[in-house]
Amino acid sequence: MKLEHLLFVGLLTILSAGTAHGLPVLHWSGLTLATYNDNSPYLYWTPDGNLSVGVGRGPDDQFTAGGLVSAQAKVHSRWVDALSMSLNYALYTDDQYYSIGAIGVPTHPAWREDVLSFLTQTQKALGPWSLYTGAGVVIRGNLGGQTVQDSVHLTINDQTFNLPYASFGIGPLVSAGVSYDAWAFDYQQWSGQISGWARGVWDVLGVANSQADFLARAQIFTGAVSFDLSAGWRASHPGTDAFLASMYSGGFFEDTSVNLNFGGFSFRAGYAVNPYGAAPISQYPAYHDMNQEFHWSVTWGTEDPLPWILRFYP
Repeated sequence: MKLEHLLFVGLLTILSAGTAHGLPVLHWSGLTLATYNDNSPYLYWTPDGNLSVGVGRGPDDQFTAGGLVSAQAKVHSRWVDALSMSLNYALYTDDQYYSIGAIGVPTHPAWREDVLSFLTQTQKALGPWSLYTGAGVVIRGNLGGQTVQDSVHLTINDQTFNLPYASFGIGPLVSAGVSYDAWAFDYQQWSGQISGWARGVWDVLGVANSQADFLARAQIFTGAVSFDLSAGWRASHPGTDAFLASMYSGGFFEDTSVNLNFGGFSFRAGYAVNPYGAAPISQYPAYHDMNQEFHWSVTWGTEDPLPWILRFYP
Protein backbone atom coordinates (compact mmCIF):
# COMPACT_ATOMS: atom_id res chain seq x y z
CA MET A 1 0.00 0.00 0.00
CA LYS A 2 1.92 3.03 -1.27
CA LEU A 3 -0.24 5.56 0.58
CA GLU A 4 0.64 4.02 3.94
CA HIS A 5 4.35 4.06 3.11
CA LEU A 6 4.16 7.74 2.10
CA LEU A 7 2.35 8.65 5.34
CA PHE A 8 4.95 6.88 7.45
CA VAL A 9 7.91 8.43 5.61
CA GLY A 10 6.29 11.87 5.90
CA LEU A 11 5.82 11.52 9.64
CA LEU A 12 9.39 10.39 10.16
CA THR A 13 10.61 13.42 8.20
CA ILE A 14 8.61 15.77 10.43
CA LEU A 15 9.66 14.05 13.63
CA SER A 16 13.34 14.02 12.74
CA ALA A 17 13.38 17.83 12.53
CA GLY A 18 13.35 18.05 16.34
CA THR A 19 15.66 15.13 17.03
CA ALA A 20 18.54 15.64 19.45
CA HIS A 21 22.06 15.08 18.12
CA GLY A 22 23.09 11.44 17.94
CA LEU A 23 19.75 10.03 19.17
CA PRO A 24 17.55 7.73 17.13
CA VAL A 25 14.15 9.11 16.10
CA LEU A 26 12.09 6.21 17.46
CA HIS A 27 12.34 3.76 20.36
CA TRP A 28 9.91 0.86 20.08
CA SER A 29 7.77 0.61 23.25
CA GLY A 30 4.94 -1.84 22.63
CA LEU A 31 2.99 -4.18 20.36
CA THR A 32 -0.66 -5.21 20.83
CA LEU A 33 -2.60 -8.01 19.12
CA ALA A 34 -6.34 -8.13 19.70
CA THR A 35 -9.57 -9.71 18.56
CA TYR A 36 -13.21 -8.79 19.26
CA ASN A 37 -16.51 -10.51 18.57
CA ASP A 38 -20.24 -9.92 19.12
CA ASN A 39 -20.64 -13.21 20.98
CA SER A 40 -22.61 -14.06 24.11
CA PRO A 41 -23.79 -13.20 26.65
CA TYR A 42 -25.55 -10.30 24.99
CA LEU A 43 -28.13 -7.65 25.90
CA TYR A 44 -31.35 -7.09 23.99
CA TRP A 45 -34.66 -5.27 24.20
CA THR A 46 -37.83 -7.36 24.43
CA PRO A 47 -40.96 -6.40 22.42
CA ASP A 48 -42.51 -4.81 25.53
CA GLY A 49 -39.50 -2.52 25.97
CA ASN A 50 -37.61 -4.31 28.76
CA LEU A 51 -33.86 -4.86 28.75
CA SER A 52 -32.89 -8.52 29.05
CA VAL A 53 -29.78 -10.69 28.93
CA GLY A 54 -29.30 -13.71 26.68
CA VAL A 55 -26.75 -16.48 27.03
CA GLY A 56 -25.77 -18.09 23.76
CA ARG A 57 -24.91 -16.90 20.30
CA GLY A 58 -26.02 -13.38 19.47
CA PRO A 59 -27.34 -12.52 16.01
CA ASP A 60 -24.67 -11.95 13.34
CA ASP A 61 -26.11 -8.67 12.11
CA GLN A 62 -24.16 -5.48 11.35
CA PHE A 63 -20.84 -5.70 13.23
CA THR A 64 -19.75 -9.35 13.54
CA ALA A 65 -16.06 -9.63 14.44
CA GLY A 66 -12.69 -8.01 13.94
CA GLY A 67 -9.03 -7.77 14.81
CA LEU A 68 -6.53 -5.08 15.74
CA VAL A 69 -2.75 -4.78 15.53
CA SER A 70 -1.07 -1.70 17.00
CA ALA A 71 2.54 -0.71 17.64
CA GLN A 72 3.79 2.11 19.85
CA ALA A 73 7.10 3.97 19.90
CA LYS A 74 8.66 6.76 21.96
CA VAL A 75 9.89 9.70 19.92
CA HIS A 76 12.83 12.06 20.46
CA SER A 77 11.35 15.29 19.12
CA ARG A 78 10.37 18.68 20.49
CA TRP A 79 6.96 18.33 18.83
CA VAL A 80 6.04 14.69 19.54
CA ASP A 81 6.49 12.33 22.51
CA ALA A 82 5.02 9.11 21.08
CA LEU A 83 3.90 7.54 17.84
CA SER A 84 1.39 4.73 17.30
CA MET A 85 0.44 2.81 14.16
CA SER A 86 -2.68 0.63 14.10
CA LEU A 87 -4.38 -1.71 11.65
CA ASN A 88 -8.07 -2.43 12.33
CA TYR A 89 -10.07 -5.11 10.44
CA ALA A 90 -13.84 -5.37 10.93
CA LEU A 91 -16.49 -7.67 9.41
CA TYR A 92 -20.08 -6.54 8.90
CA THR A 93 -23.02 -8.71 7.86
CA ASP A 94 -26.69 -7.89 7.40
CA ASP A 95 -28.69 -11.10 7.52
CA GLN A 96 -32.04 -9.42 8.19
CA TYR A 97 -33.25 -10.95 4.94
CA TYR A 98 -32.88 -14.41 6.47
CA SER A 99 -34.07 -13.47 9.96
CA ILE A 100 -37.25 -11.73 8.90
CA GLY A 101 -37.66 -13.44 5.54
CA ALA A 102 -38.26 -16.70 7.41
CA ILE A 103 -41.72 -15.42 8.32
CA GLY A 104 -42.30 -13.93 4.87
CA VAL A 105 -41.55 -10.28 5.60
CA PRO A 106 -38.16 -9.41 4.06
CA THR A 107 -37.34 -5.71 4.42
CA HIS A 108 -34.32 -5.42 2.11
CA PRO A 109 -31.71 -7.60 0.39
CA ALA A 110 -28.94 -8.99 2.56
CA TRP A 111 -25.34 -7.79 2.26
CA ARG A 112 -21.91 -8.06 3.83
CA GLU A 113 -18.93 -5.70 3.96
CA ASP A 114 -15.35 -5.79 5.29
CA VAL A 115 -13.65 -2.60 6.49
CA LEU A 116 -9.91 -2.15 6.93
CA SER A 117 -8.35 1.00 8.39
CA PHE A 118 -4.73 2.00 8.88
CA LEU A 119 -4.06 4.94 11.20
CA THR A 120 -0.80 6.60 12.26
CA GLN A 121 -1.12 8.86 15.28
CA THR A 122 1.21 11.16 17.25
CA GLN A 123 0.96 12.20 20.90
CA LYS A 124 2.31 15.29 22.66
CA ALA A 125 2.02 15.76 26.46
CA LEU A 126 1.57 19.29 27.80
CA GLY A 127 1.26 18.97 31.57
CA PRO A 128 -2.05 17.23 32.36
CA TRP A 129 -3.10 17.64 28.71
CA SER A 130 -2.19 15.39 25.78
CA LEU A 131 -2.76 16.21 22.13
CA TYR A 132 -3.26 13.57 19.43
CA THR A 133 -3.11 13.98 15.66
CA GLY A 134 -3.28 11.29 13.02
CA ALA A 135 -3.74 10.35 9.39
CA GLY A 136 -4.43 7.13 7.56
CA VAL A 137 -6.56 5.30 5.03
CA VAL A 138 -9.81 3.30 5.12
CA ILE A 139 -10.85 0.56 2.68
CA ARG A 140 -14.19 -1.23 2.45
CA GLY A 141 -15.29 -4.12 0.24
CA ASN A 142 -14.43 -7.79 -0.21
CA LEU A 143 -11.34 -8.16 1.97
CA GLY A 144 -11.68 -11.87 2.74
CA GLY A 145 -14.23 -11.56 5.54
CA GLN A 146 -16.56 -14.26 4.26
CA THR A 147 -13.70 -16.78 4.14
CA VAL A 148 -12.66 -15.86 7.68
CA GLN A 149 -16.21 -16.04 9.05
CA ASP A 150 -17.05 -19.31 7.25
CA SER A 151 -13.84 -20.95 8.50
CA VAL A 152 -14.59 -20.05 12.12
CA HIS A 153 -18.27 -20.99 11.90
CA LEU A 154 -17.51 -24.36 10.31
CA THR A 155 -14.97 -25.06 13.05
CA ILE A 156 -17.57 -24.45 15.78
CA ASN A 157 -20.42 -26.10 13.81
CA ASP A 158 -22.25 -22.81 13.29
CA GLN A 159 -24.23 -21.63 10.27
CA THR A 160 -22.58 -19.77 7.38
CA PHE A 161 -23.99 -16.93 5.29
CA ASN A 162 -23.44 -16.56 1.56
CA LEU A 163 -24.09 -12.83 1.41
CA PRO A 164 -23.17 -10.54 -1.53
CA TYR A 165 -20.69 -7.75 -0.87
CA ALA A 166 -22.21 -4.27 -0.97
CA SER A 167 -19.52 -2.19 -2.71
CA PHE A 168 -15.86 -1.11 -2.73
CA GLY A 169 -14.37 2.15 -1.52
CA ILE A 170 -11.04 3.62 -0.42
CA GLY A 171 -10.08 7.02 0.96
CA PRO A 172 -7.99 9.00 3.47
CA LEU A 173 -8.62 9.53 7.19
CA VAL A 174 -7.67 12.46 9.43
CA SER A 175 -7.95 12.36 13.23
CA ALA A 176 -7.40 14.77 16.14
CA GLY A 177 -7.99 14.45 19.86
CA VAL A 178 -7.24 15.73 23.33
CA SER A 179 -7.17 14.18 26.82
CA TYR A 180 -7.01 15.72 30.29
CA ASP A 181 -5.86 13.98 33.49
CA ALA A 182 -8.48 15.34 35.87
CA TRP A 183 -7.68 13.52 39.14
CA ALA A 184 -5.33 10.86 40.54
CA PHE A 185 -4.85 9.10 43.87
CA ASP A 186 -2.32 6.78 45.50
CA TYR A 187 -3.28 4.91 48.68
CA GLN A 188 -1.24 1.96 50.00
CA GLN A 189 -1.37 -0.75 47.28
CA TRP A 190 -4.09 1.07 45.33
CA SER A 191 -3.76 3.86 42.78
CA GLY A 192 -6.00 5.32 40.12
CA GLN A 193 -6.83 8.19 37.85
CA ILE A 194 -9.77 9.80 36.06
CA SER A 195 -9.38 11.44 32.65
CA GLY A 196 -11.55 13.07 30.03
CA TRP A 197 -11.21 12.46 26.29
CA ALA A 198 -12.45 14.00 23.06
CA ARG A 199 -11.59 12.76 19.58
CA GLY A 200 -12.72 13.26 16.01
CA VAL A 201 -12.10 11.08 12.95
CA TRP A 202 -12.84 12.56 9.52
CA ASP A 203 -13.46 10.07 6.75
CA VAL A 204 -12.63 12.53 3.97
CA LEU A 205 -14.41 10.77 1.08
CA GLY A 206 -17.20 9.16 3.09
CA VAL A 207 -15.96 5.59 2.58
CA ALA A 208 -17.15 4.42 6.02
CA ASN A 209 -17.92 6.83 8.85
CA SER A 210 -16.86 10.15 10.37
CA GLN A 211 -17.34 10.46 14.11
CA ALA A 212 -16.73 12.55 17.23
CA ASP A 213 -16.27 10.81 20.60
CA PHE A 214 -16.55 12.29 24.10
CA LEU A 215 -15.89 10.11 27.13
CA ALA A 216 -14.77 9.85 30.73
CA ARG A 217 -12.30 7.16 31.78
CA ALA A 218 -11.53 5.72 35.23
CA GLN A 219 -8.55 3.43 35.90
CA ILE A 220 -7.70 1.58 39.13
CA PHE A 221 -4.40 -0.24 39.70
CA THR A 222 -3.41 -2.76 42.36
CA GLY A 223 -0.39 -4.97 41.99
CA ALA A 224 -0.42 -6.74 38.62
CA VAL A 225 -4.13 -6.07 38.06
CA SER A 226 -5.82 -2.97 36.69
CA PHE A 227 -9.46 -2.13 35.97
CA ASP A 228 -10.63 0.23 33.25
CA LEU A 229 -14.08 1.79 32.77
CA SER A 230 -14.88 4.17 29.91
CA ALA A 231 -18.26 5.66 29.04
CA GLY A 232 -19.34 8.41 26.69
CA TRP A 233 -21.27 9.63 23.69
CA ARG A 234 -20.56 9.38 19.98
CA ALA A 235 -21.80 11.69 17.24
CA SER A 236 -21.64 9.80 13.95
CA HIS A 237 -21.95 10.73 10.28
CA PRO A 238 -22.13 7.63 8.03
CA GLY A 239 -20.43 7.77 4.64
CA THR A 240 -21.92 8.53 1.26
CA ASP A 241 -23.57 5.15 0.48
CA ALA A 242 -27.06 4.71 1.95
CA PHE A 243 -26.45 1.24 3.43
CA LEU A 244 -23.72 2.65 5.73
CA ALA A 245 -26.44 4.25 7.88
CA SER A 246 -27.26 0.80 9.28
CA MET A 247 -23.59 0.17 10.14
CA TYR A 248 -22.95 3.37 12.10
CA SER A 249 -25.03 5.80 14.14
CA GLY A 250 -24.57 8.09 17.13
CA GLY A 251 -25.28 7.07 20.70
CA PHE A 252 -24.08 6.14 24.18
CA PHE A 253 -21.26 3.61 24.61
CA GLU A 254 -19.31 2.01 27.46
CA ASP A 255 -16.43 -0.40 27.90
CA THR A 256 -15.29 -2.32 30.97
CA SER A 257 -12.05 -4.30 31.00
CA VAL A 258 -9.52 -5.94 33.30
CA ASN A 259 -5.79 -6.10 32.55
CA LEU A 260 -3.24 -8.56 33.98
CA ASN A 261 0.37 -7.37 33.80
CA PHE A 262 3.12 -9.98 34.00
CA GLY A 263 6.05 -7.59 33.58
CA GLY A 264 6.65 -6.67 29.97
CA PHE A 265 3.66 -8.76 28.91
CA SER A 266 -0.03 -8.16 29.64
CA PHE A 267 -3.43 -9.66 28.86
CA ARG A 268 -6.66 -7.64 28.68
CA ALA A 269 -10.28 -8.85 28.47
CA GLY A 270 -13.28 -6.56 28.22
CA TYR A 271 -16.93 -6.07 27.30
CA ALA A 272 -18.20 -3.11 25.28
CA VAL A 273 -21.82 -2.06 24.74
CA ASN A 274 -22.55 -0.05 21.62
CA PRO A 275 -18.89 0.50 20.64
CA TYR A 276 -19.87 1.78 17.19
CA GLY A 277 -22.70 4.03 18.35
CA ALA A 278 -25.38 1.87 16.74
CA ALA A 279 -27.89 0.65 19.33
CA PRO A 280 -30.52 -0.42 18.53
CA ILE A 281 -29.64 -1.28 14.95
CA SER A 282 -31.80 -4.18 13.71
CA GLN A 283 -35.46 -5.11 13.93
CA TYR A 284 -36.30 -8.78 14.52
CA PRO A 285 -39.65 -10.54 15.00
CA ALA A 286 -38.93 -11.10 18.72
CA TYR A 287 -36.32 -8.50 19.66
CA HIS A 288 -33.59 -6.22 18.39
CA ASP A 289 -30.04 -6.45 19.58
CA MET A 290 -27.61 -3.84 20.87
CA ASN A 291 -24.29 -3.64 19.11
CA GLN A 292 -21.84 -5.04 21.66
CA GLU A 293 -18.79 -7.22 21.86
CA PHE A 294 -16.19 -8.96 23.94
CA HIS A 295 -12.53 -8.19 23.30
CA TRP A 296 -9.25 -9.86 24.19
CA SER A 297 -5.74 -8.52 23.66
CA VAL A 298 -2.13 -9.32 24.45
CA THR A 299 0.55 -6.65 24.68
CA TRP A 300 4.32 -6.82 24.71
CA GLY A 301 5.66 -3.63 26.28
CA THR A 302 3.22 -0.72 26.71
CA GLU A 303 -0.29 -0.34 25.32
CA ASP A 304 -1.60 2.44 23.13
CA PRO A 305 -2.68 5.21 25.58
CA LEU A 306 -6.10 5.50 23.91
CA PRO A 307 -9.00 3.97 25.87
CA TRP A 308 -9.95 0.67 24.26
CA ILE A 309 -13.30 2.00 23.06
CA LEU A 310 -11.50 4.68 20.99
CA ARG A 311 -9.28 2.15 19.25
CA PHE A 312 -12.30 0.90 17.30
CA TYR A 313 -12.31 2.49 13.87
CA PRO A 314 -14.33 1.84 11.90
